[in-house]
Amino acid sequence: MENNSTSKKSKDLLKSIKKIEIKTSRIVNNYFVGEYHSMFKGRGMEFDEVREYSVFDDIRAMDWKVTARYGRPFIKCFKEERELTVFIMADISESNNYSSVNKLKKDIIVELTASFAFSAVKNNDKVGLILFTDGIERFVPPRKGRNHILRIIKEILEYKPHSKKTDIANSLLYFNKIQKRHSILILITDFFSDMPKREIEIASKRHDVIACIVGDKREKYIDDMGIISIVDPETNESMYIDTSNKQIRNKYNNKIKKYMDDKISFLRRHNIDTLEISTEGDYTKSLMNFFKKRAHKR
Repeated sequence: MENNSTSKKSKDLLKSIKKIEIKTSRIVNNYFVGEYHSMFKGRGMEFDEVREYSVFDDIRAMDWKVTARYGRPFIKCFKEERELTVFIMADISESNNYSSVNKLKKDIIVELTASFAFSAVKNNDKVGLILFTDGIERFVPPRKGRNHILRIIKEILEYKPHSKKTDIANSLLYFNKIQKRHSILILITDFFSDMPKREIEIASKRHDVIACIVGDKREKYIDDMGIISIVDPETNESMYIDTSNKQIRNKYNNKIKKYMDDKISFLRRHNIDTLEISTEGDYTKSLMNFFKKRAHKR
């Protein structure tokens, strides 16, 4: 029985991986493959060659050593270093195991991870994965290729976190230590935890950081539903709110709105593009518009 159960779990996992690959590959091929190249900046400029100076060249590129050796002017030529390293940092804490509709926040996180990963691999870029709660749960080093992306999807689908809580600061501290070279960091979380201001500032100076905020409408706004119980999934703490009281309801809604608005404002002040995704509806359009917006900014 145990072997049959294990076999069934493996088959179900393979089906889930295949289903996600088909869906996200279709999204990538239809919408993003033309925008990806211009969406992200290269890591900088790499040396290409030395050639003789012409009247239209920038004198600041002069190679004085070669010029002195041959007795005529030469310049250094550079090209943009296009191969990128993309890290996807995905929040797998308990707060993402929630939705007021059919699709959980964690399901959206899996599909966003796959979409970004397949987009990167089509551009021959390396992709790495960091799964986090209040600590680093799993680290997958950056590599290329479809098989590597399938491993990333398997990891995020199959992994059982050791903690229910969230600590974005701790995760960014880890990333800032291990990744010294410029890379793309895609942080996918619901941001229902303290804003790691110092760690965000450090990461944004060295890397191209994108914040994907996955949320649910019931987390941002409550209607008149009488007396309801709100439970924090990470601490199991609960509180009762009388949503029939308009004053209490408005106070709660305004507090939550300000809480998230302040975080988004902080991210934007540090030139971090934010993508807000909701569990209700199809996120494809939001993702497509985000790709286009970034591509036009570059």
